[in-house]
Amino acid sequence: MARSVKVEKVAGLSSRLGAFVAERYPFALDMALEAFEATAAKGAPSDEAGIDAFRPVFQRELTRRLGARPVRRR
Repeated sequence: MARSVKVEKVAGLSSRLGAFVAERYPFALDMALEAFEATAAKGAPSDEAGIDAFRPVFQRELTRRLGARPVRRR
């Protein structure tokens, strides 16, 4: 079954985001991808303007998830 262009774009964005987060903030990888999936389900970006509009929605969701994570003290 062929995948739609929109699905491929979302998968590509998710993959690129995952690579970026894994390299710089590996502790946050799961939460970042979960936040992306949760916000993309409400309306995945498909062009530059869509990505620009998606950023604050994704940022709020990721911030919420990170804020809910317990802090581990040494």
